[in-house]
Amino acid sequence: IRDHAKYQFSYNSGIYQRLKTDELDLYSKMILLRTIIVIAEMNEDCLIKPEEYLIEPELIYSNNNGVNENRIKIMFYPDFKKMNLITKMKLFADKIINIKDLEEINMINKFKDVCESEDINKIKNFLDKNIGRIERSTILKS
Repeated sequence: IRDHAKYQFSYNSGIYQRLKTDELDLYSKMILLRTIIVIAEMNEDCLIKPEEYLIEPELIYSNNNGVNENRIKIMFYPDFKKMNLITKMKLFADKIINIKDLEEINMINKFKDVCESEDINKIKNFLDKNIGRIERSTILKS
C-alpha cells in the first residue's frame, strides 16, 4: 500500500520463519544462491523483474530453514536503486558468508568471480557443478 511518499507492507508468514543463514553450511548456501536465481526467473515469468525488489537475507523466509525453491519465499520490498540480479547476488553472497570458514570464503569468492561474466547460465552452471561436487565429497566421507 502506498501512502504518499512511503510504502506500507503487511505479510502473514504462516509456517515460514526468517531464514537463519548463519546455521547453513556451504552446501546449503550454494543451493540457496541457486534457488534465488530460480525464484527470480519464475518471478520474471510473471513480469516481476529482479530489479524491482530487494534480495536480502532479512527478506528470505523459509519452512524449517530449508533452502530449495519449494521451501523459501522472498518477501517483496521495492528496490529503489533497481540493481540487476547478478549485482544483488554478489552482495547477498557477501552477507551470508561465514568469515571463519576458509573453504566457504574461497567458494563465495569464486562465485563472485563467475558473476563478473554477467552470464546467468555460467553462474547457474558454476553453482550446479559445485553443488554436485560437495554432494559427491559428502558421500565419499560417509
